[in-house]
Formats: sequence, structure tokens, C-alpha cells
Amino acid sequence: MTKRSVQGIRSENVLDEFDQDWLEEELSQFNEFQRAAFSASCAERMIKNYERFYEETGWGNPDLLKKALSEVWKSLSLQEVDPEKIELLRNQVTDIAPDTEDFETIYVSCALDATTAVNGALDSLITQGADGAVGTAIVSVDTVDMYVQELLDLTPFDQEREKKIVEHPLMVRELQKITSDMELISKTPTLSKQFIDSLRMSSTGTSSLGFS
Repeated sequence: MTKRSVQGIRSENVLDEFDQDWLEEELSQFNEFQRAAFSASCAERMIKNYERFYEETGWGNPDLLKKALSEVWKSLSLQEVDPEKIELLRNQVTDIAPDTEDFETIYVSCALDATTAVNGALDSLITQGADGAVGTAIVSVDTVDMYVQELLDLTPFDQEREKKIVEHPLMVRELQKITSDMELISKTPTLSKQFIDSLRMSSTGTSSLGFS
């Protein structure tokens, strides 16, 4: 697997550079279960972001989002997929994605990204391409990017804006986790239940934005 240093990833376009071509190249070499496992790990770190949005607004359904992601983990553990159930959950998750124009909280974009990530994990179970996994990686970093910009009150005129974002501890941690997950999964073409449980646990408990 090609290694990519965290320091080499730029922000504002942390994600144009993260970079989509590299992600597609690496993830296209994974099988569908590997891609779904990677996506589920990313999405797991975003569940609490959706919950924070729900706590502030009362809108949405975090239980449904967790149910959908749990189905991905279950499918990975059993190495069995029910396409009809996955498609139903995908549609349900789409229905609980907030419109960013309807809410003023900073967490609305984070909640939207969380639903996108979960749907990316679901998609990875039933499609052959890497698009779902690539999209999940992109929104997982984009969520942190946006949050750090708000946290530091950065403006487009700040000449060190990209440097401040990419060197922020939250961004460093997220990029390191993505890279380490990809390296680990790439070396594990057959995913055991023990491996899946360990991967899930490694992303459970603390959100990508640093709160538990």
C-alpha cells in the first residue's frame, strides 16, 4: 500500500489533496467487505456528531442512524449481506439527513456528513466500486476541516489558514486514523469477526470532533 504522510496533506482543499485520486486508487484495490469496513470505521466516529446536532435542535433520528451502521458491522461480522435491507436503510438514512439551510447550528453540516458517511458504508456493501468508501473518507475529513475553521474563527484571508487546519490536533488525529485504518485493512483481505469487533471498538466512544 502506498504510504501518505499526514504532513503532506493540505487543507482547504485538505480534500482535493487528500487526495481523491489517491483514495480511489487505494480503495479500488480493496474488496467490498474491506471498503465497507473502512467506511464503517469512519462513520462510527461521526455518529456522536449527529447526536450533538439532535441534542441542539430536536430534529432527526440518531437511533436510526446507529441502527443502519450497526447493520453494516453485523453484515461484516457475518460476511453476509441482505441487499434489500441495506437499500431500505439507505433510503431511511437519506430521509434523516438535515438541510443545512434550515438550521443555524454549526453541527448541521456535521450531521449531514454523518448521514453521508453511513450511506457510504451501506453502499460499499452492495456496490462494486470504491465511490461509497471514497465519499465517506472525504466527508470524515471535511467535517473536521469545517469544525476547525469555526473553532479557530479562521477567514479566507488568513495566509496560514490551511497550515492551521492541517496541523490542528483534531485534523492530525483524523488523518492518522484514516491512514492507519487503510494500512491495516489492506493487509487483511479476509476480515474475521475479531478483526471487525476490534476495528469498530477503535472508532467508538469519541467523535471525530473530540467530544464523547
